[in-house]
Amino acid sequence: MPLTDQSNPYQLVLYGKISKNSSISNSSSSSSSSSSSSSRVVVVVVVVVVLVVVVEVVGLVVVLVVVVVGLVVVVVIVVTTAVLKIIIIIIIIIIIIIIIII
Repeated sequence: MPLTDQSNPYQLVLYGKISKNSSISNSSSSSSSSSSSSSRVVVVVVVVVVLVVVVEVVGLVVVLVVVVVGLVVVVVIVVTTAVLKIIIIIIIIIIIIIIIII
């Protein structure tokens, strides 16, 4: 079985297995497994990136809801206590500026 015959692309691998040349058969099997594992790694990386983006968006919505609820509580405190009114108004303005910057 000559190695130069190009009619059978699998001839080298078959010849390697027939001649019990473990380096040829092992290298061919390891290259095929590494290509499949690299495609699996790419799929896993894409899934992880999508999950991170979804978590970031959901987390941002949760943070905004918490900030709004906090602002409502602060407004209630401002209405009930006149002493802290100026300080809390300044804090509200700073929070609004931070939200606009983000």
